[in-house]
Amino acid sequence: ENTEMYVVGQLSDWQPRANCRMTYNPERHAYEAAILLKQGYYNYAFAAVHQNNPDALDTSETEGDYYETDNEYTILVYYRPFGERSDRLVAARSFSSLMARR
Repeated sequence: ENTEMYVVGQLSDWQPRANCRMTYNPERHAYEAAILLKQGYYNYAFAAVHQNNPDALDTSETEGDYYETDNEYTILVYYRPFGERSDRLVAARSFSSLMARR
Protein backbone atom coordinates (compact mmCIF):
# COMPACT_ATOMS: atom_id res chain seq x y z
CA GLU A 1 0.00 0.00 0.00
CA ASN A 2 1.11 3.57 -0.63
CA THR A 3 -0.26 4.89 2.66
CA GLU A 4 1.01 4.60 6.23
CA MET A 5 -1.12 5.37 9.29
CA TYR A 6 0.17 7.23 12.36
CA VAL A 7 -1.00 8.46 15.73
CA VAL A 8 -0.03 12.13 15.76
CA GLY A 9 -0.45 14.81 18.38
CA GLN A 10 1.29 16.33 21.36
CA LEU A 11 2.99 12.99 21.94
CA SER A 12 4.77 13.26 18.56
CA ASP A 13 4.95 17.06 18.09
CA TRP A 14 2.26 16.54 15.41
CA GLN A 15 4.83 14.74 13.23
CA PRO A 16 4.68 11.16 11.86
CA ARG A 17 7.24 9.51 14.16
CA ALA A 18 8.37 5.91 13.67
CA ASN A 19 7.31 4.92 17.21
CA CYS A 20 3.75 6.15 16.47
CA ARG A 21 3.30 4.22 13.21
CA MET A 22 0.27 1.97 13.13
CA THR A 23 0.14 -1.46 11.51
CA TYR A 24 -2.92 -3.13 10.03
CA ASN A 25 -4.19 -6.23 11.86
CA PRO A 26 -6.18 -8.29 9.34
CA GLU A 27 -7.74 -10.43 12.09
CA ARG A 28 -9.30 -7.38 13.74
CA HIS A 29 -9.73 -5.39 10.51
CA ALA A 30 -8.14 -2.43 12.29
CA TYR A 31 -4.95 -0.44 12.61
CA GLU A 32 -3.04 -0.83 15.88
CA ALA A 33 -0.08 0.75 17.66
CA ALA A 34 1.60 0.18 21.01
CA ILE A 35 3.04 3.46 22.26
CA LEU A 36 4.65 3.96 25.67
CA LEU A 37 3.34 7.15 27.29
CA LYS A 38 3.62 8.79 30.67
CA GLN A 39 0.39 9.07 32.62
CA GLY A 40 -1.47 12.19 31.57
CA TYR A 41 -3.74 13.82 29.03
CA TYR A 42 -2.85 13.81 25.32
CA ASN A 43 -4.42 15.46 22.27
CA TYR A 44 -4.06 13.18 19.27
CA ALA A 45 -5.51 12.23 15.90
CA PHE A 46 -5.12 9.38 13.44
CA ALA A 47 -3.47 10.53 10.22
CA ALA A 48 -2.47 9.00 6.91
CA VAL A 49 0.79 9.79 5.17
CA HIS A 50 0.68 9.08 1.45
CA GLN A 51 3.84 8.03 -0.37
CA ASN A 52 3.27 10.62 -3.12
CA ASN A 53 3.17 13.45 -0.49
CA PRO A 54 5.17 12.33 2.56
CA ASP A 55 5.29 15.80 4.14
CA ALA A 56 1.51 16.14 4.52
CA LEU A 57 -0.68 14.60 7.21
CA ASP A 58 -4.11 13.58 5.90
CA THR A 59 -6.83 13.29 8.56
CA SER A 60 -9.77 13.38 6.12
CA GLU A 61 -9.74 9.57 5.82
CA THR A 62 -9.99 9.04 9.58
CA GLU A 63 -11.72 12.16 10.90
CA GLY A 64 -13.92 13.01 7.92
CA ASP A 65 -14.30 16.26 6.05
CA TYR A 66 -17.19 18.41 7.19
CA TYR A 67 -16.44 21.71 5.47
CA GLU A 68 -20.05 21.99 4.23
CA THR A 69 -21.57 21.44 7.68
CA ASP A 70 -24.09 24.09 8.71
CA ASN A 71 -23.31 25.43 12.18
CA GLU A 72 -25.59 27.75 14.13
CA TYR A 73 -23.99 30.47 16.26
CA THR A 74 -25.53 32.80 18.82
CA ILE A 75 -23.69 35.86 20.12
CA LEU A 76 -24.87 37.32 23.42
CA VAL A 77 -23.52 40.69 24.61
CA TYR A 78 -23.81 41.51 28.30
CA TYR A 79 -23.17 44.74 30.17
CA ARG A 80 -22.67 45.21 33.91
CA PRO A 81 -23.01 48.80 35.10
CA PHE A 82 -20.47 49.92 37.67
CA GLY A 83 -21.61 48.97 41.18
CA GLU A 84 -24.32 46.54 40.00
CA ARG A 85 -24.44 42.88 41.03
CA SER A 86 -25.95 41.48 37.85
CA ASP A 87 -25.40 41.56 34.10
CA ARG A 88 -27.84 42.93 31.54
CA LEU A 89 -28.32 41.39 28.12
CA VAL A 90 -27.95 44.29 25.69
CA ALA A 91 -27.71 42.51 22.33
CA ALA A 92 -28.25 39.09 20.77
CA ARG A 93 -27.59 37.82 17.26
CA SER A 94 -27.90 34.36 15.71
CA PHE A 95 -26.51 33.34 12.36
CA SER A 96 -25.63 30.31 10.26
CA SER A 97 -22.11 29.45 9.12
CA LEU A 98 -23.43 28.79 5.61
CA MET A 99 -24.96 32.27 5.55
CA ALA A 100 -21.61 33.73 6.71
CA ARG A 101 -19.72 32.16 3.76
CA ARG A 102 -21.79 33.92 1.12
